[in-house]
Amino acid sequence: MKMATEERNKRLLLEGLNRKLDAEVLERSKAQKKLKEKNNLLAGVNQVLLLALRSSSLYEVAQAHLKLAQARTNSTVGFVGLYKEQTEFVFLAMDESVDDTCRLYLNDLKTAHGDMSKTPLLRKALTKKQIILINNMSNSSPNLPAGHPKLDSLILIPLEVNRSSIVLIALGNKPGGYTQQDSYDLAELSTFFVTAINQKITENELKVSEERNRTLVESITEGLIVVNQDAQLDYINDNMLALLGLDRDQAEGFKIFDFLDIRNEEKLRKKWRSRRIGIAEPYELTWQSVDGSPIHTMVYPRPIIGPKGEFCGSVALITDLTKQKGKEAQILQAQKLEAIGQLAAGIAHEINTPTNYVSNNILFLQDIFQDILGLMQTCNKICEQAPQVAEANPQLNAIKQATREYNLDYMLDEVPNAIAETLDGLKHITKIVQSMKEFAHPSAESLSSIDINEAIKNTATVAKNEWKYVAELTMDLDQDLPKISCLAGQINQVLLNMIVNSAQAISQKKEENPEYKGVILIRTARIKDNLQIIIKDNGEGIPENLQKRVFEPFFTTKEPGKGTGQGLAISHSIIVEKHKGAIVLESKQGEGAQFTITLPLEFEDGSL
Repeated sequence: MKMATEERNKRLLLEGLNRKLDAEVLERSKAQKKLKEKNNLLAGVNQVLLLALRSSSLYEVAQAHLKLAQARTNSTVGFVGLYKEQTEFVFLAMDESVDDTCRLYLNDLKTAHGDMSKTPLLRKALTKKQIILINNMSNSSPNLPAGHPKLDSLILIPLEVNRSSIVLIALGNKPGGYTQQDSYDLAELSTFFVTAINQKITENELKVSEERNRTLVESITEGLIVVNQDAQLDYINDNMLALLGLDRDQAEGFKIFDFLDIRNEEKLRKKWRSRRIGIAEPYELTWQSVDGSPIHTMVYPRPIIGPKGEFCGSVALITDLTKQKGKEAQILQAQKLEAIGQLAAGIAHEINTPTNYVSNNILFLQDIFQDILGLMQTCNKICEQAPQVAEANPQLNAIKQATREYNLDYMLDEVPNAIAETLDGLKHITKIVQSMKEFAHPSAESLSSIDINEAIKNTATVAKNEWKYVAELTMDLDQDLPKISCLAGQINQVLLNMIVNSAQAISQKKEENPEYKGVILIRTARIKDNLQIIIKDNGEGIPENLQKRVFEPFFTTKEPGKGTGQGLAISHSIIVEKHKGAIVLESKQGEGAQFTITLPLEFEDGSL
């Protein structure tokens, strides 16, 4: 009996131990399952966070979190949305089971969720920031769009991202329905997602802001540069790069002083020292492009001051004044030429009056001398025909002696020649004076009809001192050309610029070879309804890489001090802009240059 009792106690003890062991195994199994679920959850969270840390988009992060939330709750459908500024609802991620028809509907924010009028459940969750859990959708009438999967159960988790944005996690169709624990788990799980979403929203807003600022900076028509405290470029916009003729790669590592000549470099250094002590006033500065041409600008600087008041650099807006300066120089040049023309016209008038007196008096002397010549020849003939009478007659003998003493024969031969040469010289003076008057007389703004051949001849005469020592000037002028309507004074200016330019080009070549024979050819012809003028020389010529720039203001191929760079620029403006014509350069270095000017024979005043 005692033994039976002991056996039974042992059996009961063993059964208790087995039950306890089974319970511990069950608990351990549950713990392992929870640990595995926790590990899977953490792995998913890590994946979402990694996506957020990388350069992934907001939509990629949302899609990853949706998959994680669906896996955590065994939900078969779902989406993630972002409610912004209480007006706009943006879908960040959708379940793959939603077909295209529904996707189009859901993304039509105005009609679907813009005002939330068609989605009362979403409106309630978002506006009241309230978790909604429904396991019997038959009583809820969610008003689903066409193509949307059937819903048996639904859970909506709204999570505040910031003051103006709310993330909504929407899941549906969990087998067996959702529990309150699901809402707790999803809220805990989504905490990390909200952090990631907030980070991506901030990044996106920062990118949008940076892009907006960049677009704003690049859209301004002026140049913009930012330099550090050592005057090294931190930023230069596309307009400033184009102004300097640089690629962005070429500008890296440069200092602003690298784009200036010596004179302007010293000027900028003085301004830079003023900038370091907070002085910022606009000033003009001439830069130098990569091809060496000057770029005239107005600089509007501002110092960059650090939080402790220290100088950190400068930002400057650069306005291109090159064209404006060119126009101003052209106007000044035109005013100078107009003043010179008026002065020349006045001088020509003053010279013309005494020249007329001298010419008339010489003509009078020429006529009188013919009478004196006749008288002297008669007296000389009498003396020669009656030598004995002359010897006996003291008066006739005195005449005969005076004729020999004063060399009357020489005087009778040379005086007419001297008078003729004097008259020829006076005619030349008259021609020069007339050319000066005709060259300088036309108003710079009045439209008039001129003979272009005569204009060329007059201009060649006025400019003769420029070319007669270095070249022979020949003309091949079409005598049947009609007169053209133009701004005569300005056309004369163009012709003068062309002739002087050719003479100077030949002069450069003669410096290398004093025996070189220069030639300037001017040819005119009619080409259909246009008049063509060709000015050709055999001077130094222009290098091919510089030919496209010869009409730019301030550009010159001459040595410093020998050219303003305005002559051809002014000529181009007069021919192309004011007369609607064309001027074309053809040149080969070392062989000379040819400028072909084309002008319309007829046009209205309005075309000027």
